[in-house]
Amino acid sequence: MDADSLRTPFLDVWEELKKDQRGYAVIKALSISPKWPILMVVLPRSILIGLTICQPILLNWLLDYLTESSEPKEKDIGCGLIGAYALVYFGIAMATGFYWYYHYRVLTMIRGCLVSAIGVKTLQLNTHSAEDPKAAVTLMSTDVERIIFGLRSFHEFWANAIQAGFLAFLLERQLGTLLWHFPALSDEPRETTCEKKYHPEQTIIEVTNGSFGWKDDRDVLHNINITIPRGQSTFIVGPVASGKSTLCHALLGETPISRGKVEIFTDAKNIGFCRQTPHLTNGTVQQNIIGFSIFQPRWYNTVVKACALVTDIDSLPRGNETIVGSDGLNLSGGQKQKIAIARALYALKPILLFDDVLSGLDYTRASHIFREVIGPKGLAQQHGITVIIATHATEYLPFADHIIALDKSGQVIQQGSFQSLRSSHP
Repeated sequence: MDADSLRTPFLDVWEELKKDQRGYAVIKALSISPKWPILMVVLPRSILIGLTICQPILLNWLLDYLTESSEPKEKDIGCGLIGAYALVYFGIAMATGFYWYYHYRVLTMIRGCLVSAIGVKTLQLNTHSAEDPKAAVTLMSTDVERIIFGLRSFHEFWANAIQAGFLAFLLERQLGTLLWHFPALSDEPRETTCEKKYHPEQTIIEVTNGSFGWKDDRDVLHNINITIPRGQSTFIVGPVASGKSTLCHALLGETPISRGKVEIFTDAKNIGFCRQTPHLTNGTVQQNIIGFSIFQPRWYNTVVKACALVTDIDSLPRGNETIVGSDGLNLSGGQKQKIAIARALYALKPILLFDDVLSGLDYTRASHIFREVIGPKGLAQQHGITVIIATHATEYLPFADHIIALDKSGQVIQQGSFQSLRSSHP
């Protein structure tokens, strides 16, 4: 690694190549003089390629092992997969370390070749005849560093090309057949559980003989037959663990359906959903309320007031521009819930689906939001929005247009208006 041992072979090769007058003598000399150190980098980089390709293969084996139907699963295979993962990631760490060690060793050797060769050449120049005496200093500093910076990614070009080729081959084995069948798939009629078609004005969602569950062998909801009126408020009530949240997710299309069908007579994407545990992005209060909608100051202020957020926003350091933190870290639970409700309302979707959103609020604020957003004179009713809310709060039932009651077994025991349900159970 000393300058003499690097410079001498480099200059010898360079002088020989200059005689050919084919150009690129410096590049060729740098490729030939430290030839073996350059080739030593190829081995750990090739190993790293192989280990990287092993990751999706191992993942595929792991998924096959976890989804196989045999019970109990073979312990030896599981231990083998754990050992394989350990070897792969340990190998990746070692190969990466050796690769960059040898790579930077080569870069240091190239820097030594160039700087020492420029230094020798500088001492041989006639300073009086030189056009720019400072050119050598520029070559030894700025230009050499540019060359080294460019060579840092030299081995990545061929390595990434090989890696991309192998991974494309693996992807083709998984999806190749499907890609050729896209034209055929487009010719076949599509049957979905969410159909956009004309329906009588009074109904927006209809579930027929629906059974839903998160596991294939166990349904949470059984034989669900419900009709949700358009532009009105529908309350889903029932004891704890009766399946109220599961029904909400079923209407969203997120709960697996084992039997029956769900028909939504509007665009299925036009549903505003707010769950009991709200999710906020790491942005400002205003950004979280607006979401992907267009900012409309007048409507924004109306929504903020309806969701009892005026006092909360005024108390924040920067008001609407306050960063809420990751998942609302800088806010209280009630503030996060109100912002999530405001976001769902601000979007003005035809359907608003609330999963027990009032339970985390105190009575005063919950009553305010119910009155201003959900109630008979709330913003949702004023804009013709269908509101579906799963709740434990029975005090709001007299204001509901439609009620769906579930029992502990996950079946609908009653549905209708509050008056009809009260008359059947005086």
